[in-house]
Amino acid sequence: MGAGAAFGSKGKRQQILNQAKVVLAVSSINGAMFPQRIKLSPFGRTYYEGISVQNVHKELRRAMLGSCWEYDMRSSVVAWKMGYARDLLLQADICADVRVYFESMRFESLSSRHQIQ
Repeated sequence: MGAGAAFGSKGKRQQILNQAKVVLAVSSINGAMFPQRIKLSPFGRTYYEGISVQNVHKELRRAMLGSCWEYDMRSSVVAWKMGYARDLLLQADICADVRVYFESMRFESLSSRHQIQ
């Protein structure tokens, strides 16, 4: 993990170190793979039990995944849904302009929100 990274209290640092040791030990005997136990939510979501990529510190997650893209799901979910809707509209041979079907969504350009003086 990166030098100088802030990990909070001594207890939190110890927890991250313990998780890192478990990840290293398990993956070293599994050909660099870290298996995770699936835990399905009654609401349709998928979580993982125990130590998982979902619930470790960001720095440990980076160490586990290597060179990967990091996404802010709260920010990107609307764009993803609109892209998915557009693809479905195209497959149905319907107008692919999602603004037609999602009138409640506000699509404003930056220039219309911030008047240039």
